Amino acid sequence: LAASIYDWRIPQESSRKSTSYLIFSRDDGKTWGEAVEIAADDYNETALVRLKSGRWLAAIRTHEDGHMDLSSSEDEGRSWSLSGPVSLPRQHPGHLLELSDGRVLLTYGIRERGHYGIGYRVSGDQGRTWNAPEHLTHLEGTKDGGYPATLQLDDGTLVTAYYSNGVIQHRRYHMGVVR
Repeated sequence: LAASIYDWRIPQESSRKSTSYLIFSRDDGKTWGEAVEIAADDYNETALVRLKSGRWLAAIRTHEDGHMDLSSSEDEGRSWSLSGPVSLPRQHPGHLLELSDGRVLLTYGIRERGHYGIGYRVSGDQGRTWNAPEHLTHLEGTKDGGYPATLQLDDGTLVTAYYSNGVIQHRRYHMGVVR
């Protein structure tokens, strides 16, 4: 088993540092160890996917401005290489899914005033390049939302669930679903 974790340290009152790790369990989750650094000094919430090819991708939220950087591993998560941003500031956190046709889908929350919603990007080359960002759904009237998770049904339909603190049609916190 593998999971992403992060630590958050406050070395000085004016500077916060956080580091993202991949941690492994070799005994079905009874114990955890072998933490490997994915990205250091400005990274926290991390979405992981292990592609059928064995390549790992991590979409990592930055602390400073809340964009996501992409990191990849070619050796089963033992070492990682940052390749750069996959979202703009205040576009986080993400979810990664390998689709049945081999493309990779990145969904993420958009937390920009006036543009709240869920965004997505698609890669046809295992995360090396991405299409232009698109809105999956607009969350008009919300001030908080995101944390999408997407799955693909047997018929190819994509289902994305997310949370929101309210939209014009429903003012309370809730989970929304887009098919």
